[in-house]
Amino acid sequence: MKNQFVHKVYASDRKRAIETAGIAFRGYDIERIPDLREMHFGIFEGLTYKQIMHKFPQIYRKWIKNPFRTVIPSGESLTILRKRAVKALKKILLRHPNQTIAAVCHGGTISAFINHILGSRDFFKHIPDSASISIVELRNKKFKICLLNDISHLSGIKIDAPKFKA
Repeated sequence: MKNQFVHKVYASDRKRAIETAGIAFRGYDIERIPDLREMHFGIFEGLTYKQIMHKFPQIYRKWIKNPFRTVIPSGESLTILRKRAVKALKKILLRHPNQTIAAVCHGGTISAFINHILGSRDFFKHIPDSASISIVELRNKKFKICLLNDISHLSGIKIDAPKFKA
């Protein structure tokens, strides 16, 4: 993406997305979009993997096995996340025809959007690496993935981010 002009930057309204957008797009006015938030994980929110496995092992295993058919109690379903993410990104893209925009958001949100484009239901397969870049074009009201989960700009940088465990 070097030398690529970005017309507008959007980000989830969560602190980590706003901070990341501020670093990656220094000097840009960043518009915060709540619908770009990560999935609400209900009773898993704020817990470590170890804590989840201690308190809710059956629910967790069921969710890992079939995340589109399992809703974490008090949480958001992947179907709702997908609808929310697609609606938000379509709205953003339609505001900026023939422009380059950046949307800084979360892995689950990106995966839900990619699953929508691909007609897939493989949520975990499409969770991108932290700080990766994916490029999607909207042409004739159809999405096209041009780049997915690219981390070549991070060469030599170690990012320690948790991955989902089955």
